[in-house]
Amino acid sequence: MPKTYYFASADQVAAQYDTLTETAPAAIEEASGWVVGTNSAFSKLWKPNTVQPATGYANLIGSSFSELGYRTAGALNGTFAAGDWVASIKVKCGPTYFAQRGFVSLRLWRAGNADGSGATQITSAWKSHIVPPPTYNYIEFVAVDEYVAKTITVPLAAVTLTGEYLFVEFAWSAVTSGGNAAATVYWVQNEGSAEQLLTPAFTLHPADTINFVYTRDTVNLEYVRDTVNYTTQ
Repeated sequence: MPKTYYFASADQVAAQYDTLTETAPAAIEEASGWVVGTNSAFSKLWKPNTVQPATGYANLIGSSFSELGYRTAGALNGTFAAGDWVASIKVKCGPTYFAQRGFVSLRLWRAGNADGSGATQITSAWKSHIVPPPTYNYIEFVAVDEYVAKTITVPLAAVTLTGEYLFVEFAWSAVTSGGNAAATVYWVQNEGSAEQLLTPAFTLHPADTINFVYTRDTVNLEYVRDTVNYTTQ
């Protein structure tokens, strides 16, 4: 069965990871995002619980994981089939300025460490909703306090996680500045299906098992792979 992970505001690690949850949240949250200001043609990572300032923008370069974004609550053991990973995302402009234009990109990662250290990238690069010209499919606002939703589709080969967490990393890329130092783009989450990651079919790996066979005073251990089965003879 495919998995549906909702982008939820509950902290896994405060100001580092919010939650990929399979339980749909219901209370909208839009307290994080980016002050775009007068910046254009630059990108900045999304950081939970934070409105990123206009200073310090940098191009999306390099292959290192930022260790910011969303994370599953627990480690996974299983394989996602080859197919499309579809992220539904939503952003909002501020109450005063709306000239800013841009796009959202994502990367997927897996790691055995809950803090994301030593992560392996699942995607080959940043993936976004933009398409070739002349369409582009940028996020464009036409009024203050406007919401814009987009879908990012990422086709991938089969992905196996073995005792690993799944992480999603996001970034905003400015194409046109907001025309004012206060121009802001807010990240929207916690609504349920409006902000989610839909995966291909997931097959759970069989739990590791150990079979104990007791014969009078002798115990024979039969290793199968993590649950313990105990029988007395």
